[in-house]
Amino acid sequence: MRNFSFRLRTVKTVRCFVTAIVLGLGSSGLMAQTISKQPNVDGANQPLAIETASVAELNTDKSSMVFLPDLTSGHLLDTRVHVVDGKSMKFLGIIPTGMVGLFTVNPVRDELYVATTYLSRGTRGKRTDVVEVYSAKNLRLLEEIEILPKRAQAVPYASYLKTSRDGNLLYVQNITPASSIVVIDIATRRVISEIETSGCAGIYPSPSALRFSTLCGDGAAVTVTLDNDGKELSRTRSNRLFDPSKDPVFISGAATEKGFMFISFNGTIHEVDLSGPTAIHNGSWSLLSGTEKDTGWRPGGYQTIAFDQVSKELFVTMHADGKEGSHKRPSDEIWRIDTQNRKVTERIPSFKSVSLGVTQGEKPALFALNGETGGLIKFKVDRTIKQVNKLDAPLVEGPTTLIMPQ
Repeated sequence: MRNFSFRLRTVKTVRCFVTAIVLGLGSSGLMAQTISKQPNVDGANQPLAIETASVAELNTDKSSMVFLPDLTSGHLLDTRVHVVDGKSMKFLGIIPTGMVGLFTVNPVRDELYVATTYLSRGTRGKRTDVVEVYSAKNLRLLEEIEILPKRAQAVPYASYLKTSRDGNLLYVQNITPASSIVVIDIATRRVISEIETSGCAGIYPSPSALRFSTLCGDGAAVTVTLDNDGKELSRTRSNRLFDPSKDPVFISGAATEKGFMFISFNGTIHEVDLSGPTAIHNGSWSLLSGTEKDTGWRPGGYQTIAFDQVSKELFVTMHADGKEGSHKRPSDEIWRIDTQNRKVTERIPSFKSVSLGVTQGEKPALFALNGETGGLIKFKVDRTIKQVNKLDAPLVEGPTTLIMPQ
């Protein structure tokens, strides 16, 4: 009796299952018919157009793009760069930058570069370091170049990954902690040399195409001149440019016509000529009056200065009540400086910015990255600096640097 009852239940189950399949097929057929023939405005059934995936072209020039590296402990293995159209302040997309990736922009070619690291098991395993080449027109990955597993894994300062000023060479900072700089031929996509730079860090390309400088722990700069094959031809060491024990400088400098400007933790500007085979100090001067020194005004943030090469004006993020160790504190004000007269001409609220960037041209726009909220603020620079737009947080989870074409 039990066996008969079991068989009966089994037969009923199979019948129900078959019925469900038939009904399902019928429903699927009706659904397919409904999808493939939608009534148009005239009531006739027309098939929908077949859609295909594609990559959109960006309707903006890279000279107006703002690149925001995102570095936070929540995703160090999966960092990224947020791309914003500086003209419209619209979000354009995201470039993945792997494990604590570095980023830079080619000033001549429509290309972007990421130096990054991948581990075969995510958090462990074989390490592979590469330079990834992306299109500035559509953010598509074009190619990757494998490099030795030495590159700096650090805050994505612009000075750790730079192109030569003519856009033909790419320089990658290595720190293991031994320091060296890899030279890559951008046209052939190959590593052509590794330059030893012990005790020095930061990459500062010279206006001369086959030359770069790096800052050293004793306050001097080493300048390396390359031959036509991108290999070291000669090197020189400058006199001391600053005193690292009394007033060190931020590693993020601002490019000028002949070299770079650097700012110290206590607000001293150092102008350095890097056009020749040896770095030359062209003078230093303080942003601060006696009163400002007394109230503790100091530069604060990551990319603390931006330089407009047309107007020769410098913009600096400054915070009050500064002290030893406060050099990365979000700022209270942005100071505008006439570098030819060495004079502060304007001070405005900074919205706690930690990094600045400025477009190069007759009508410059100044951009500031909020270090507390990750928002981006745009200012128009004219007779006065006026806020004109902003992208509210959370645009960047871990706001540090702001990178723009120079």
